[in-house]
Amino acid sequence: MRDLTPDFICPITKELPWVAVIAQDGRTYEKEAIEQYFKTQQEEGLPIKSYITNEPMGTELVDVPRNKSLIESLIDRKVIQGPELVAWNKKVEQVKEKDKLLQRANGGDGQAMYSAGINGFEKNLQLAYAWYKKSHEAGNVKGTACLGQCLVRGLGVTNKVAPGMHCLTHAANNGSDYAAYTLGKAFAKGYFGLPVNKKEAMFWLAKSVGVCTHSHMSGSFKVVAQKELDELVNSQEDSDASSTDFREAQDAPSTDGRERQV
Repeated sequence: MRDLTPDFICPITKELPWVAVIAQDGRTYEKEAIEQYFKTQQEEGLPIKSYITNEPMGTELVDVPRNKSLIESLIDRKVIQGPELVAWNKKVEQVKEKDKLLQRANGGDGQAMYSAGINGFEKNLQLAYAWYKKSHEAGNVKGTACLGQCLVRGLGVTNKVAPGMHCLTHAANNGSDYAAYTLGKAFAKGYFGLPVNKKEAMFWLAKSVGVCTHSHMSGSFKVVAQKELDELVNSQEDSDASSTDFREAQDAPSTDGRERQV
């Protein structure tokens, strides 16, 4: 970056702010970053102080709507270069992709609705739940699985275990590894009002690490599921009695039309 004052850089993200605000210490920040800083301080019972000077300050923020156009002008004049320019261009592409995703979601694309829920989950649980619900209604199995998770755990919505379990069971029967893992864990630990049932736990855990038509678990999550399955198998006194059942679940690509009930 050439001839660019550090005042343009957000002190928290160390990047040019996409949504710029001025805090009471007079510095420009990325809005989301400074709001998260305030939230963290408050949750830890700490006083709000300037991120730069460490002096006490309030939480009022002033929007700087022209900051983005100024940055783009500096980019056009090649004043901004190097890592700052690379990071800015990356943000531009991310925003474009997000806009395209939302267009597809608003157009009725169930997979896009599911992705919109995933993208917003950490920031706004209510909005994520709304997208999962729309995705479920559009017939997307992954959306149904995540809707069930929200319902049984009360994420973004009032806790509703019965309809949540219905969604999870339907999604698991139709190839969602994430839903199958959730059911396996629930039967292993007795979560969501289910009785502890090792046979059912092994069946669903095996299904989650087996062939799934709708896979949305990460590789590390799969490793955890396999480890939990192995522990259950090893702890089963009469493993032969249940091995056939969970091995069939692991090898089955999808349901044959008859859903296993929970």
